[in-house]
Amino acid sequence: MRAIAIAAAFAAIAAAAQQRPNEVIYKSEDWNVVRSVRDAGNVVACTGFYRHNPRVQLSRDTFIVKLPKEAHVRSVALGFGRGELRPPRPLTSAEQSLGAVVLEGADFEQMVKSRMLFVLMEHGDGKKPLRFDLRTIEPALAAIRDCKPG
Repeated sequence: MRAIAIAAAFAAIAAAAQQRPNEVIYKSEDWNVVRSVRDAGNVVACTGFYRHNPRVQLSRDTFIVKLPKEAHVRSVALGFGRGELRPPRPLTSAEQSLGAVVLEGADFEQMVKSRMLFVLMEHGDGKKPLRFDLRTIEPALAAIRDCKPG
């Protein structure tokens, strides 16, 4: 009986060692991609973190820029590549709840193709421009999309 208990304990330790909760699986000058394993290995997610701005996260189909809590952003204007800024748009209710600017769908695809993103945030104190050089986004995105359990 004791041998079974010891074997079970070793199996649990081995399983825990295999489930590194956060492991960097891709690293470049601009990106770190981290694989997170949760729920006894049943949930695996990979997220990209932009090394030049800790407020930026990348998933397989979403780019998120967390907003400073004190910013009180009212609207954002997006620009892709060398194109002009689009007209400002208000934050969606989801963006307001999350406290972030979220690019997904067609905006996300255009951002990946253009490799440059400009975000102009309008808030109570004026406007704040952000520029993201995303020339190296494709390998990070490939690592995220190829994410598998470790």
